[in-house]
Amino acid sequence: MAIAPGLRRLAYRRGERPRFAPKWPCPQLDQTCDASLHDALPAAITALPGVTRQAAPFGAPGIGFALDIEGWVEDAKRGMENSLRANHLDIREQYEKQLKDLQEAYGEAMLELRARKKLQALMERDGVRGECAIGPSTAPNN
Repeated sequence: MAIAPGLRRLAYRRGERPRFAPKWPCPQLDQTCDASLHDALPAAITALPGVTRQAAPFGAPGIGFALDIEGWVEDAKRGMENSLRANHLDIREQYEKQLKDLQEAYGEAMLELRARKKLQALMERDGVRGECAIGPSTAPNN
């Protein structure tokens, strides 16, 4: 019998082959699942995108599954090509514009908040109660 070169240095075990005894059960042989789960598993696996059912590899009994990665490879290639074609200066300008717009909006919001606080403080000092309204008056014109 041929032995792999890396296993030749291991000591040879003398005596009988090991066996399972009733007090040491083999879970892989003794435990089984419900038949309905066993039958439903292949259907659940093949429902996943890109998974197909085929014969088990190496002539083993049972069912084999294959994962179609061709679509993934094509998507990755397209994404890499697009990133190589992209002009990074254009992307930089786009992000700089977005950042500038956000900074302007933040500044306007802070100014409005300060104005509301100042108006509220003035109204409290003068003894006026109620919510302060900023914007055009809703009172009827006389």
